[in-house]
Amino acid sequence: MKQLFVHVDVDDVWAVGECYGLTVPAHARRLVYEEGLPRLAELLERVRVAATFFVCGKDLEEPANVDILQELVRRGHNIANHSYSHSLRFRDLSTEEMRHEIEKAHTLIQDKLGVTPRGFRAPGYGWSRTLLDILAQYGYAYDSSLMPSPLGGALRYLDARLTRRACGKPVRKTQYPRVSDSFFSSAPFRIVGSGGRFLWEIPVAAAPLLRIPFQASVCLSLPPAYFHFGELLCDISGQSPLTFLLHGADLTDFRRSDVPFFTSTKYFAQRVEEKERRIEGFLKSLLRNRVVTTTEAWVEEQYSCL
Repeated sequence: MKQLFVHVDVDDVWAVGECYGLTVPAHARRLVYEEGLPRLAELLERVRVAATFFVCGKDLEEPANVDILQELVRRGHNIANHSYSHSLRFRDLSTEEMRHEIEKAHTLIQDKLGVTPRGFRAPGYGWSRTLLDILAQYGYAYDSSLMPSPLGGALRYLDARLTRRACGKPVRKTQYPRVSDSFFSSAPFRIVGSGGRFLWEIPVAAAPLLRIPFQASVCLSLPPAYFHFGELLCDISGQSPLTFLLHGADLTDFRRSDVPFFTSTKYFAQRVEEKERRIEGFLKSLLRNRVVTTTEAWVEEQYSCL
């Protein structure tokens, strides 16, 4: 039977605000941890899904966040590295800056949660050769930063338009894929890093064949037919494993943020109960022909077969 990975990017409201150059009020900066993750944990339990949560090291400096992540680990979920500060120009960081972002988050995850992350995702799909070499040096088993889509330019345009609408400060970013990223497979593949060490690349957020964006946040922003079309592409391709990406923000009530941009923009302003209903539907539909496994378990199995 075909396999499914479920990933969750835990970008809290402070990180989402930085994407649009916004200052988020203190009471709203932790809304993803306060309500989004607990709500998502209950949903995943209902549909019997074990996921991998990609967390920012900066959030582990808040004890209440650590408690929430420890509960996720107790429930059987995995924790992966999503950098320390969620830099929006991750691809352009120097080697030492990138190494610092990875190492600081890695150490915090180990110290605060007692687990060693096996996987990494760069903010904004900032995939690069430098990143792979650093991860190989640190013994990571997999990276999941590649979005193999040719539509990065269109996504950057839409992102810039949203930033202007938000009236935030201009933000220098290197988010979303480059055209060259679309030449790579949309299915997991091995790649050689520094010193001849190899790791697995787990591409994310693009449906096979047409390579259109395919993740929960995009599907929530568009009519239901969009999800079903993306799912059809996955079924036609027969790709296995398939990765479906969620964000903690998907189940966060941004109406509580008191930030006008969030309370007036379709994705953020949707009733959280409606988003929860739709996401549960996405997962149940994907699970009709697939069995869930964690990326960590799958990668370990691949290594054991070599």
